[in-house]
Amino acid sequence: MRKIFLIQLQNQLAFAWFSDLLVEHAEIFWSLFAVDMNQVLAEQPPDTWDSFPLFQILNDYLRTDDNLKNGKFHQHLRDTFAPLVVRYVDLMESSIGQSIHKGFEKERWEIKGNGCATSEDLFWKLDALQSFIRDLHWPDAEFRQHLEQRRQATQFKGESVKLLPNNDNKTNGVASMIDNSFGNFGYGETDMLLHADNSVAQNKNNYELLHLTCAEEI
Repeated sequence: MRKIFLIQLQNQLAFAWFSDLLVEHAEIFWSLFAVDMNQVLAEQPPDTWDSFPLFQILNDYLRTDDNLKNGKFHQHLRDTFAPLVVRYVDLMESSIGQSIHKGFEKERWEIKGNGCATSEDLFWKLDALQSFIRDLHWPDAEFRQHLEQRRQATQFKGESVKLLPNNDNKTNGVASMIDNSFGNFGYGETDMLLHADNSVAQNKNNYELLHLTCAEEI
């Protein structure tokens, strides 16, 4: 019995050693692949995102392999693409902000799709950014939480901007933005400070003052 036990123990140790050897061999292979990958990424022009599908393919493979998940190459992949992800998200958020603050100022308010030209462009950017963050499946928990917070922030902007094309200079749209924000994303606020110039030219502000007065009475 003792001899059989020793044989079984030796076999278990051999299989464990063989498994470790396979993992080491795989990491060596990926380290060689990383050399070529780094060179290709270094030759990319600034602010180009053609390499993101490569990250998604590699990360999806590595995160499902218990032996390679969070291994040397997986960590290298994460560290290499993290600055590119941050740069892309920063630029998209900046572009979304410009659409909100500048695009609507120049908007001609002609119906396009489910809104106007600016709103269609805005919602396309919001959907693209949220899909990008969601499909990354980032391996690092802390950075993944950071990306998720930024995704939720853009989702808030998307749900808040509900401009409805009509013939009253988008006054209903302004009311909808504020009403939707507090109705769906508020924290039970009972007071709100709002600055609105009650001038002749500010039709949307005049309308919003009336809207808030009616809301308060309700």
